[in-house]
Order: sequence, then C-alpha cells, then structure tokens
Amino acid sequence: MPKPKRSFKVIDPYEAGSPDEGMSCRAGELIDEISNSDAADGDEFVLCRKPDGTEGYVPYDVLTEVSTKSQMPPPPVVKAPVIPPPVVAPKVVTAPPVIPPPVQPVQPVFQAPKQISAPVVQAPVQAPVLVKEPPKQQYNSVVTAEADSFKDLFEKHEQYFQQVSEKRDESFRKLADAIAHAQKEIQNCRERNGKIRGQIRELDDLIDQERKRWKERLEIEKQE
Repeated sequence: MPKPKRSFKVIDPYEAGSPDEGMSCRAGELIDEISNSDAADGDEFVLCRKPDGTEGYVPYDVLTEVSTKSQMPPPPVVKAPVIPPPVVAPKVVTAPPVIPPPVQPVQPVFQAPKQISAPVVQAPVQAPVLVKEPPKQQYNSVVTAEADSFKDLFEKHEQYFQQVSEKRDESFRKLADAIAHAQKEIQNCRERNGKIRGQIRELDDLIDQERKRWKERLEIEKQE
C-alpha cells in the first residue's frame, strides 16, 4: 500500500552545489513530497516538488511536516455593508421680532463762540552794527608797502628780460660765427678739391705721355 503524500515547510535554508546534490530551498518555503517507491522511513533525503514544478531531493533535517489543512488559506471575511443613519433635517427656530425703543429727538445746544485773541509778535531787537574805520596811518603804510613790492617786482622782471635778451643776442652771435666758420671751411675744402683735381689731371697727362713714349719705343724696336 503506497504511503500518503506529505507536505513540508523549510525551516533552514539549503543550498545544493549541483543537481546531483539535491534541490536548493529557502526558509519558510512550502513543498510537497513526491511518491517514491524506493523511499524508506529512515531516509535522510526526501524527494519533493516546489509549487513552480521544480523537483529534487531535500535533506529531511531542514524540513518540518505540516498538515494539508494548515496550507489552505482561511476563508475570506465578508464584512456587512455599513448602512448610514437617516439624515434628519434640523428644525428651524424663528426668534420673535425685536422692537426697538422709540427715539426721542435731541435738542441742539448752541454756545457762543469764544473770542480768540491774536498773539502779539514782538519784532527782534537788532544790536547796532559798529563799523570800524581803519586808521589812516595804517592804510597809508599798507598802500606804500604794496607800491614798493610792485615796483621791486617790476624791476626784477625788467632785469630778467634784459638778461634773456642778452643771452639770446649772444647765442645768435655764436651761431653766426659758427656759420661763417663753416662757410670758410667749405670754401677751403672746395679750393683743396680744385687743386687735387688739377693735380689728378696733370698725372693723367703725364701717364698718357709716358704711354705714347713706350709705344714709340716698341715700334722702333720692332722695325730694327
């Protein structure tokens, strides 16, 4: 008689190095046993199948047997619909009308306006300004000192301009002397150049004469 199929829950994770070593499982995973004719009660491995269809041997030490009833999910709880209470319209309470008391007329009270006197403004008292006239002797001394200083300044300017004009005339004289000297040197250079040119012409004439003499001698020697 075949054994009934069992369901297990993985309590410890198991990692298989290869398919020959078994099937890897995670802790908390639910798997089902596959019927195996060669299985015995004391086997260390159990042939199981995962919900995704993967099959393989899993160590019995990492499994705990669970009942099939515990695997079934609990029936869904159906909550009764909540019926809201009926809405009662609020009662409208009307207040009695408020009658205001009668208004008595108020008689105006007329008062005579008070007379306001304008403030008296007093003009400020200005102190008399005393104008001091400079003493005549001091004024005359100041004018005389200014006249003397102006005269000295004018004389200094006259001396300065005279010195400048003398230096200018002296510079012009030196410049004229330099120009005259340069002209003399130029004239002397021209005269010397003329003499040199005359000497060069004389040398050219002597050279021509010597050439003619040498030609005549050569002709005479050839005839002999």
